[in-house]
Formats: sequence, C-alpha cells, structure tokens
Amino acid sequence: MIHDLRTNTWIMTQTWNHLLFMHIPVPQEELRGQIPNGLELDTYDGEAWISIIPFKIKHMRLPFTPPLPLLHSSLELNVRTYVRRNGETGVYFFSLDTNQLLTVLGGRLLSAPYRYATIRMSRRHGWIYFETKSKGKPHIGFTGKYRSVSQKYKPDTGSLAYWLVERYIFWTERDGSLYRGTINHEPWELYDAEAIFSKQAMLPDFLKQVTAHRPVFHYAKQKKVYTYQVKKVEEI
Repeated sequence: MIHDLRTNTWIMTQTWNHLLFMHIPVPQEELRGQIPNGLELDTYDGEAWISIIPFKIKHMRLPFTPPLPLLHSSLELNVRTYVRRNGETGVYFFSLDTNQLLTVLGGRLLSAPYRYATIRMSRRHGWIYFETKSKGKPHIGFTGKYRSVSQKYKPDTGSLAYWLVERYIFWTERDGSLYRGTINHEPWELYDAEAIFSKQAMLPDFLKQVTAHRPVFHYAKQKKVYTYQVKKVEEI
C-alpha cells in the first residue's frame, strides 16, 4: 500500500542510502511466541522470515524545515520480522541500532526499540563496509561488507522479494500496549547482492540456536521516505 504523498500529512522525511537487506528464513515455531498479542506471524509459502538491514540516513527534516541540526545524518541497523493485523501486513521490530543518541531518546518516546551503538560505514572498491557494536553489549554486533551483483529491477508482485520489502506499516510494543506506525515511499528498486561477514550477531537471543542458513540478499541504493504519526491501537 502506498499513500498519496500529495494529500497525507507526514511528520518527518529522510533519505535512506546503501541498504543491505539480509533476509533469513526461520521456523515459524521459533517466532510465533515472540511477537506481541494482537499480531499474527506473516509467512511466505509457509516460512517465516527475519531481516537484518544496515543503512545510512541523510536529509532528515520536519515539514517546512531545513535538515535537522545534529540529526540530519546517521547510521542504523534494524532487525525485523513480518506480521499482520486485521488484514494489514507489515513488520515488527526486535531492535533498531543507531549511532545517534537523540534518535534513541526520541524513538523510545514513539515506543520503538532503539539502542545506542557505535556504527561505521565506508565505501571501498565497490563494496559497502559496515560495522556496529552495541553499547554495553559486546556480544552483539555486525561486521561485514556488501555490494550489488545485478542490474536494478523492481520486484514482481507476488514474488518473495516483493513480499519482503514492500512493507509500509510497522508495529511496536511498550508497557503492555501495541502501537502502529506508517511510512511511505515509491516502490523499491533492488539489486541482487552478495555479502561477506566476519561477525553477524544481531539475531534476537531466542534465536541464538538457529542457523542463519539460506539467506537472501538485496541491495538498494537510495529511497526517500516519509513517516507518519505512531498511534496506540490496543492494550495487550
């Protein structure tokens, strides 16, 4: 679902750059008990998925304002799974790591599970290098590199790639309440990607025994995104 950008009132816009989508199939039984009441696990051909997504954020601003001082550029890595509620499909975030402390504080006010982390990104010889270390949790981290390996394409409707990336609703949980937020952007244009990791320890603790086998990698160069107000939808 894509909202009409001309008529909907967004509260913030930003541009996402150099995204890696690392999609990992996970047995349904490993995830079903880990999402809040009020949400159902969404699956593709009977498989559940978790995605790990590092990227750079630029040009963050509010309506009718220039880019926000100290916040207009940051790095982020989020971990999500795929859910549905009342016929709507979207994502549920297990964690969102960022190198902007103000984003952590502001995100928590919106009930998003942000964590402060040391994150670095660089580009060398066609590769994107990305490293994150979670503050106070040395066992949590992600170090690797990735690059595109195909021509750009738009995923076909009904394909796994389309199912994984075309998500415009997210849910979070805080203090026994379920919250719903929306984003908006033009449809994704993807590249197939390859990735090499020296450390990948971003899966939630309850999945530590799950092998990250058969990952699917996509790369996206850039996407301008609009975000809307997060609202409480249910006491759980």
